Amino acid sequence: MEDETWIKTHERLQGILKKEIALNRELLGVLHEQENLLFAPNMFMAQKLTLHSNQLTCQLRKESRERKKILCHLFDFLPKALLGRPLQDVLDPCIDIEAETLMLYEQVKMLSYKTYKCRLESQISDQAVSNANAMKMNGFEKVNSNEKKRGALITLDAPHQD
Repeated sequence: MEDETWIKTHERLQGILKKEIALNRELLGVLHEQENLLFAPNMFMAQKLTLHSNQLTCQLRKESRERKKILCHLFDFLPKALLGRPLQDVLDPCIDIEAETLMLYEQVKMLSYKTYKCRLESQISDQAVSNANAMKMNGFEKVNSNEKKRGALITLDAPHQD
């Protein structure tokens, strides 16, 4: 019975991890689309992508909470001495079901990091675009275009003495 429950717990965990992988991949795609909109602004599309991005983020949070619950349940099967240890130290990569769980878990960690990094870069780009737009609105662009153009620099050589 305990082996069966252990396997079912792994299967549930793997299902959640697969959902998280799919959601992270989709979110990365949306974030890249948002990044491309910086070069060809389209307010309708930007709002649509932002809404979709927020929905995916909410789903990811939900799946992440569910994964944590299942992980706690998984640790219930293990000796108390293993509590608090990383999943890599607890699961045996030589056992098929545990190896698959570890592989999926590593993918989730990698994709989550990529998503975080992409969101951070997106925020920085958005801020740069906002700052550039604010400068245009405040007239800084006009000041630079109204400046007198400087003529070419003329140098005078000393006369040659023969």
